[in-house]
Amino acid sequence: MPDHYPKQTAHGSIDPTSPQLWDDPEYPAQEAGDPSPNSVAVQHCHAHHAEPLPVASDGGEGLGVMRVFIASPYAGDIERNERYLLRCIADCFRRGEAPFAGHGLYPRVLDDGDPEQRKLGMDAGLAFLDVCELVAVYTDYGESTGMRAEIDYAEHWRHVERREIGKNDE
Repeated sequence: MPDHYPKQTAHGSIDPTSPQLWDDPEYPAQEAGDPSPNSVAVQHCHAHHAEPLPVASDGGEGLGVMRVFIASPYAGDIERNERYLLRCIADCFRRGEAPFAGHGLYPRVLDDGDPEQRKLGMDAGLAFLDVCELVAVYTDYGESTGMRAEIDYAEHWRHVERREIGKNDE
């Protein structure tokens, strides 16, 4: 693997403290150590999305669809739970919603078995929950500890809706 790839932890996830995560020599427009307005991703967005996005029904920026935070199990039977998560995401799209599921993304770069990295992922997910109008709790496999933390965080000021789509065909 070339030197400029981000270093990985013993579990194979990308080390989020790796300077290579931000200092990629293949992207010279990026400032060293700074995922700033000079980053390639931000430049791409500006180049390809010059028109402002339509205003969502809640008055915030968006595409006019409800932003939905998905709470579903991850730990335990990860393979089963990832298949289930994909079905939850598809269910949201069928409902005309814009779903977000950090637990489908963050464990790919953070070590869920490391309490510090797990907290980092949970906190990042809660930051997205803050801008969602709804928390959809998919309950076919019960509620995990992580789901319970998300529900407790959201219940006082966000609409929480429990949903069932049936267990995976196993």
